[in-house]
Amino acid sequence: MRKRILDCEQFLYSRYSSLFHSYPTLRVYQKPEYLPLDSFLELSEEAKKNYIILEPKTYTREVYKQWLNSVAVLKKYESDFQIIIEAISTTDFAALNIKSVAILQGSECTVA
Repeated sequence: MRKRILDCEQFLYSRYSSLFHSYPTLRVYQKPEYLPLDSFLELSEEAKKNYIILEPKTYTREVYKQWLNSVAVLKKYESDFQIIIEAISTTDFAALNIKSVAILQGSECTVA
């Protein structure tokens, strides 16, 4: 039996909002490549939940002063996949910055 290697994706990001509790949401999806992007975008919000691999919840006012690190475990697909990064904001006075994205394997995931 082949040993399964853990794959993950690491995100270093920051977010800011001038309105308390109105921080932009970072949502990361992993979809199989055979699912066309147009079809994915037409899915209901409920159906898209099956593809979410990261949606960090942070509601502190100090969040904009630091880079936040999140690691998402990648799903195992028999075929290639695509990563979709979505930023959602309810206000015009918000920002989400992504400093780096890395796909890691094995022990790199536990260190991240």
